[in-house]
Amino acid sequence: MARELGGFEDSIHLIDGFPIPLCHYQRAKNCRLFSAEASFGYCAAKDEKYYGFRGHLVISTNGVITGFSLTSANVSEREALWDVIHGISRLLIGDKGYLSSSLQQELLEQNLNLQTPKRSNLIDSRDRHWVQTLVKTRRLVETTGELRRASHGRVPSALIGQLVLDQFNFDR
Repeated sequence: MARELGGFEDSIHLIDGFPIPLCHYQRAKNCRLFSAEASFGYCAAKDEKYYGFRGHLVISTNGVITGFSLTSANVSEREALWDVIHGISRLLIGDKGYLSSSLQQELLEQNLNLQTPKRSNLIDSRDRHWVQTLVKTRRLVETTGELRRASHGRVPSALIGQLVLDQFNFDR
């Protein structure tokens, strides 16, 4: 469907990871849902620990989802990136979670230019207006990733179950 909507033809893609908590952190030790697949993770944007999964999303600038992956919460965004970038090229915009010079170099070899904001303690030699444009453009993927807010911040358990079955190749 993404191919039909022209999502892979776009020269700019956005990537982000987002938490999918299964239960409140204090209740996690008693949670038996997906105990073999879920794990503890940390969301820097919300400054909170959680138990569950992490979703990884790539979209084109016109909003077409071109890649999605579900991992346990303790998997790094940089590790999961390789599962969701197939079929895209040129410019990939991510947040500080993707900041890595070695990752940037590996992606350049695959015709993919990863651009991220720099941490405040790093010197950024790029044009200030270019960086501001990156940050503004990146908000699109954060909006798409926040679709779960429509259900009051909770992802329905049936949806999580389906995602886990598909991602981890369980028999139904």
